[in-house]
Amino acid sequence: MKPLICTLALLVYSCTGVDLIDDYVPPTLRIVNAIEELPLGSSFQLNASYFNAVGDRIQEAQIQWKSCV
Repeated sequence: MKPLICTLALLVYSCTGVDLIDDYVPPTLRIVNAIEELPLGSSFQLNASYFNAVGDRIQEAQIQWKSCV
């Protein structure tokens, strides 16, 4: 009976701790109001959000825009 109690105690002790779940999501920049075309000489306000590697939105992310033209 004593070996059974020792075995159960070891099992209970070894099962405690923190389980980590690897839910990796690639960091991404999302533009929520994207358009397909914009006439030359006009302007358009874009809104973007940055999401980190676990999918949480980063409110204080510093986003800089550059034109390819």
